[in-house]
Amino acid sequence: MTAKQPKFDLECGLVRALCDALTLPVDSYEDPHAGNVPERGVDVIAHSRGMKFGVQVTTPDFGVVRGADRSSEAKAYQRAKNENDGVYFHWGTGNPNQVLNSFRRSIEEKSAIAKRHDFSTFSEAWLLISCGVPIPGAVVSTFLPPWVDTGEIDRWTQKALRNSSYNRVFIHSISDPVQRLWVWTALDRRWVQLLGPPAR
Repeated sequence: MTAKQPKFDLECGLVRALCDALTLPVDSYEDPHAGNVPERGVDVIAHSRGMKFGVQVTTPDFGVVRGADRSSEAKAYQRAKNENDGVYFHWGTGNPNQVLNSFRRSIEEKSAIAKRHDFSTFSEAWLLISCGVPIPGAVVSTFLPPWVDTGEIDRWTQKALRNSSYNRVFIHSISDPVQRLWVWTALDRRWVQLLGPPAR
């Protein structure tokens, strides 16, 4: 992935990484906005064995001031490209409340958008929160610390998920030595860690 990829290519890459982690065989990925069709509430459609999964993609905003951390890292990368071949330094967050509140906020905002759309044409509608996004200028500010605990994610997000239109919500931490992946389902109404080591 690169910082200059078109929006769909970036989002499709994140969905592809999720499907690979799930070992879900995907026949094709579709851009739901191709051909200037009306907004459908999803960013990528994954076709798998006759099923159609509509996926809304978002990345976390872990900074104290909304958007400031991502902006700061992007600027650091741009400066570094001009000065030292793109090698830059940036601090990630260590504040648990900022991380967990970001998940809650992302779910609330995307769930509000989802309510304005009809997902009946999809086999399932998913929300994907991608962390550790592997592109320059984003990987540190979206990096998920190793102490994130399933129970705490549950506690911080259950209220936001109560009336969600999504069948599944995923938190996928991509840039870890061992990827971490959590899923919440409308059927079970709780988070389960599918991949990666437990919190430490």
